[in-house]
Amino acid sequence: EAARHERGWPAVFGVAALALVLALALYLLSDAEIASDAAPLESQAHTPLDILMEKAKIRALGLLSAIAVVFWIAIQQTASSLALFAEHNTVRRVAVCGYTVELAPGHFATLHGLLVLLFTPVIISTLAKLRRRGRTLSTSIQFTWGMVATSLAFAVVATASFMGGPDGRVHLLWLVSAYALLSVAEVNWGALGLAFMTKIAPERLAARIAGLWYSSVALGYLLAGLMGPL
Repeated sequence: EAARHERGWPAVFGVAALALVLALALYLLSDAEIASDAAPLESQAHTPLDILMEKAKIRALGLLSAIAVVFWIAIQQTASSLALFAEHNTVRRVAVCGYTVELAPGHFATLHGLLVLLFTPVIISTLAKLRRRGRTLSTSIQFTWGMVATSLAFAVVATASFMGGPDGRVHLLWLVSAYALLSVAEVNWGALGLAFMTKIAPERLAARIAGLWYSSVALGYLLAGLMGPL
C-alpha cells in the first residue's frame, strides 16, 4: 500500500507539470502570430476629467482585488480547514441501497468542484432569464451575493460546531450545505472577476489589471497556505 501510494503522487503531479509545459510551449510558438495580429493602441490626449476618471477606476479595481484576496482565502478552506472538519467533526457514513459507505475528507473537497460545474449553467441560465424580463443584475450585486453566500457558508459550519453530539460529530449535510454555498460564491466571483476587471480597466492598462486580478488570486492562495498550520 505504501509503495503504491508513493508511486501515485509523482504520477499525478508529473502529468500536471507536463501539461503546463505543453501549454507554455504552445503559447511561445504562437506568440509571434498573436503579436502580429494585435492592433497597436493609439496614444490619446487625456483631459483632466479623463485622468480623474481613470484614477477612480484604478482605485476601485484595486479595492475589488483586495476584497478578492479575502474571498480566495475563504474558498481555499474547502481543501484545508473544512477538510479537517470533515475528518474530525462530521459523520461520514451514509447508507446507500442498504450498504454503508464511508466518505473520505477528500470527497467533500471534490464535491466543491463538482458543484461549481453543476451550478454554473444554472446560474447563467437564471441570469439570462432575468435579462429577458428586463431585470438585469449588475456585476456588483452578483459580487455582493457571492460574499453573502461565503459568509453564510461559514455561519453554517460555525453553527454545526456548536451542535456536535457526545463524539463532537455532526450530520454531513451541514458540511455539504457549506460547500454548496461556497460553490455558488465561486461561480459569482471566479467567473465574473476577471471579465469585470478588464471591462472597467482603461484600455492601455487592461493587461496589467488582469495581472492584478491574478495576483489577488495568488496572494489569497498563499495566505490560505500560511494559515494552514494554524
